[in-house]
Amino acid sequence: MPSTYSTNLGIELITTGEQAGTWGATTNTNLGTLIEQAISGYTTQAITDGADTTITIPNGSSGVGRNMYLELTGTLTAARNLIVPANRKLYFIYNNTSGGFAVTVKVSGLTGVSVPNGVKTVLVSNGTDIVDAISYSTSFRTATLNVSSTVTGTGFSTYLASPPAIGGTAAAAGAFTTLSASSTVSGAGFSTYLASPPAIGGTTPASGAFTIITVSGSTVPANGIYLPSANALGFSTNTTARGSISAGGAWSISAPSSGTVALTVNGVAGTHSTRITDTQNTAYDAGYLGIPQNAQTSAYAPTLQDRGKHISITTGGVTINSNPFTYGTTSASNWTAGDTFLVVNNSGTSQNITAGASVTFRLGGTATTGSPRAVAQYGIASCLCLVGGSTPTFIISGVGVT
Repeated sequence: MPSTYSTNLGIELITTGEQAGTWGATTNTNLGTLIEQAISGYTTQAITDGADTTITIPNGSSGVGRNMYLELTGTLTAARNLIVPANRKLYFIYNNTSGGFAVTVKVSGLTGVSVPNGVKTVLVSNGTDIVDAISYSTSFRTATLNVSSTVTGTGFSTYLASPPAIGGTAAAAGAFTTLSASSTVSGAGFSTYLASPPAIGGTTPASGAFTIITVSGSTVPANGIYLPSANALGFSTNTTARGSISAGGAWSISAPSSGTVALTVNGVAGTHSTRITDTQNTAYDAGYLGIPQNAQTSAYAPTLQDRGKHISITTGGVTINSNPFTYGTTSASNWTAGDTFLVVNNSGTSQNITAGASVTFRLGGTATTGSPRAVAQYGIASCLCLVGGSTPTFIISGVGVT
């Protein structure tokens, strides 16, 4: 008759008369590995980020779930689950994962116990699910007590109802670093002091700076900042509103009754331009006056970043695709009617400008369509998007373009 296995720890139980001459190996595994794991086993278990982690207690062989002490490791981006068998067993758990998230130890499909990050605790499987192994102690002592919920019990209630004086009953010299109150603070000392408080930092200006300034008023100050509306910020000079920043981060600057507004704007990196919107919500792109160069020494596909520039190509030619990349990323976008750039053949041999899929070329000044268009040595081709969208049309024209 084959061996059977114990219900909770999976220890191999040899049938009488079986394994003659080999039972020693089974016994050594039972005593030296399986029982040792259950009594004093300490192991680490990496918790998978993005899915449940499952451990088992295999019959007759070593398994993570049989160990007494489990140190949980790994880097987490959210709370995760450690799934254990329903076998009745004690667990010491240390959540030593990185990321600051809890790990719930439980039997599959049940509730279990959530172990906060950095916490060491004792749990037990009751045959159905994981529960706390300890809920009562006749004596308890600790250097530091951290409480995250309500503390109750006769001892706490009696002591806190009439607590002893803090530091004695007589007033002492010194000051609170931080005083927090959840209700009314009263007394002759407080009432007298707060009725006529001294100036904060003195009555004359002092050098230094505030770390944080919180604004709560909506009235336009003489010179300063205020709240014109919810989550917006306004600023003023000479008791006149000069501009504001909306809750979404949009800036609005008010022009003075006389004179002009000088404005310096940092545009999107790589575009050499910025977008200005007038009071009629008409947008204008303001940019450089020269024609910046994008030098290329191999085959190249223009991006939206090349608008308003000239591409200097020495070999490999240029391919205009229908879905160019956008600023500094690899996400696809579309050309817009009016997008323009130059292609300069900076070589002594002809270079081609090729239309990618869904792109139409028209040769400037002719009825000719098709691709590629050749640019002779040191020739200059103007590439103007006539029709934008997913199937753009470009007019290719210039010196040495055929």
